[in-house]
Amino acid sequence: MCSFLGRFNYLILAIRIATILFFGILFLFFLIATSIIFNLDIETGEKGIRFFGSLIILCSSFLIFWNLTRDIIIQRFSIIVANDNFYLYNVLTREKKHIPIDKIQGYSTTDIIFRNSLIFKMGIVHCLVLYVDNSDPIEFPKFLFRNFNDFKHTFKSVGISYLGHEKFSKNLFGIRKYRYI
Repeated sequence: MCSFLGRFNYLILAIRIATILFFGILFLFFLIATSIIFNLDIETGEKGIRFFGSLIILCSSFLIFWNLTRDIIIQRFSIIVANDNFYLYNVLTREKKHIPIDKIQGYSTTDIIFRNSLIFKMGIVHCLVLYVDNSDPIEFPKFLFRNFNDFKHTFKSVGISYLGHEKFSKNLFGIRKYRYI
């Protein structure tokens, strides 16, 4: 009989939500500023260079807001294993959902690479990806869990198979490509 509780780091969740609120307000500010600049450019008859500059800033702040929001939605689960039953625990809604072991295809490992440009790496975060039938893959990044190193042992003890290591790739809008779907 295996018993395990994924210890989710709520401080990281609070920081992420505060960052989303900041960039959401910043996005609204740039949206209002862009419309004001657009109206000024029309009245003065300028070419709109300020408008296009503010439009680029507006799009950039929206992309940051979108990616951060999407990451919270994807990385909102913890796991509970009790009496050889596997549960996904949603930390945002506090719901616990039973997942039969035979509905779990397996898990993979991946490394999330944070970059400040296409050349320089800022850091690497280890991540486990759980594949469940008829569901999106579920990510468990190391920085969100205080007992991350125990996840692999727990998966093995309840009979979840290891699928392998996959390369991490994301497009501009934060949509990730998974290998084992």
